[in-house]
Amino acid sequence: MSRTVFTAISLLTLASVAYGQPALSSGWGVSVSTVPSWRVPSGDSVLGKLGEVALSEGDLGLSVEGSDFRIGVVRGKPLGGEWGVSFVRRQFEDGSTQGAILENCFEGFQGTQCNRFGTVYTYQNVTLTGVEANKFIPFGTIKQRLQIGIDLAGGIGAMKGSAEKRSVIFEGQEVTEDVTETEARELLAFDPAVFGRFELGAAVILPRGLKLRVSGGMNFPGVHTASLSVMYFFGRQ
Repeated sequence: MSRTVFTAISLLTLASVAYGQPALSSGWGVSVSTVPSWRVPSGDSVLGKLGEVALSEGDLGLSVEGSDFRIGVVRGKPLGGEWGVSFVRRQFEDGSTQGAILENCFEGFQGTQCNRFGTVYTYQNVTLTGVEANKFIPFGTIKQRLQIGIDLAGGIGAMKGSAEKRSVIFEGQEVTEDVTETEARELLAFDPAVFGRFELGAAVILPRGLKLRVSGGMNFPGVHTASLSVMYFFGRQ
C-alpha cells in the first residue's frame, strides 16, 4: 500500500512540473489521499456511541483499527475550495475485534464461583471498497499559500472478508465454547456499508497547480489523527 501511495504522489509531482502555472479559476484535477491509521472509538463518549451505531455486533468491546487509501477526480481551484469523487479502499487490521467475554463472580456454597459468557468477533483479511464524494470548504487563504477549512465527505461501499466468531458460556463447572466463521459484512449495521468524514484541515498551495492538505477528525465509524491529500489541477484554466 505505501509503495502505491508513493508512486501516485510521485506521478502527480512530475505531472505538475510538466504543465506550467497554477490554475486561478475552477478546473479539473486528480487527487490521492491516505489515512495511515484510524480506529473505532469505544466508551460512553459521543464518538464511541457513533461507533456502536455503525457496528451491529459486539458493542460491549471494540478494538477495530485500519488504514485508508483514496484516489479520484476533483473540481475546483488551488486558491479556493473543491469537490471530488474518489474510489476508497479501507483496510481493516487483522486481529481487530468486536465483542468481549464477560465474567460474573459470586460467593456460593462451594466458595467463589464465576460464570463466563460472551462473543468475540476477530477480523481476518477484511476490506471495504466503495465510492466517496467530498467537498473542501476553506475558511480563508493566507498570502495565497495556506488555507484552513473543513472537509466533508460521505460514501457507500461493500465489505469483503471474514471474521472468526468465538462464543463462550461457562456456568459452574461446565464450559461451552463454539467457534465459527462469519462474513465480515454481517458485523456492520448497514449493508451496503456507509461511511463519512468530518475533518479540520490545513492546505499548502504550491506552484504548478499542486495542493497538499493535512487534516484530521471523524472518519466514520472511526477517528484519525492525520490524513494526507495531494491534488493536482491540470494546466492553466
